Amino acid sequence: MSGMKIVVALLLCGWMMGQEREGPALHGIRLGESQKEAKQQLARMGAFIRADEGNEAWKLKSDPDADSILVGFDADRRVRYVNLIAKADHALKCAELGANPKQNGGTGSIEFTNPVGDADDHVLAIARGTSRDHLNMCALKRVGAKSQEDEEEEREHRERKKH
Repeated sequence: MSGMKIVVALLLCGWMMGQEREGPALHGIRLGESQKEAKQQLARMGAFIRADEGNEAWKLKSDPDADSILVGFDADRRVRYVNLIAKADHALKCAELGANPKQNGGTGSIEFTNPVGDADDHVLAIARGTSRDHLNMCALKRVGAKSQEDEEEEREHRERKKH
């Protein structure tokens, strides 16, 4: 039996080492997850609206406060940002901001930002609204993650420099 425990422990360790570190999530969409995984989750929550240059918009079906969700993908087709948009006359909760977000702007439209997770994650929580209690947008963003379009522009720029 102890030999069996060792085999199980080794298999478990191998499986854990093969798993990618999971990033933070907003509304069930995890930063860094594959486009395929994100689209499966989005299809369960809502209806596809449109895609444009590495970004997708989805209408949510049954959220009482959120109307839609926007997801952007990086050059490796992994989630680089998630934006949750409130329904008209509704406010979002954005626990991802943490207790003491940085506030920019004055009355009318305020932006709140706060780093999320470990310093190595380079993730920001961003929210906008008229106050901390009346947010109309909440987002998570991998800072520095380049979009598919950014990668293509850089590649074209390098090609032009060669000639």
